[in-house]
Amino acid sequence: MYVTGSVNISAASVSTYANVPANFRLFVCSSSNVVISGSAVFYGDVYAPESAATISGSGALAGRIVALSLTESGGSKLYYDQSLMGGYASGVLLAQ
Repeated sequence: MYVTGSVNISAASVSTYANVPANFRLFVCSSSNVVISGSAVFYGDVYAPESAATISGSGALAGRIVALSLTESGGSKLYYDQSLMGGYASGVLLAQ
């Protein structure tokens, strides 16, 4: 899915078939914010190299995210799915 505006996932979860993150790819084609908050869980692969991303509250991302910056707060969680290695983020695991 290609998005040109902000992405805000709050309270509801985004699931894929069998909760496999590779089954949903989100490309953010702008510098708009990406926010996962509340009790939302996002299963997917996020490519937002110009965007600030935030995971807060008890929100969680299971998959992979490429963003300009990433802020985590509260009880948020980030689960990296190793099956997503390669592709557009090949060789990039973590940057500060």
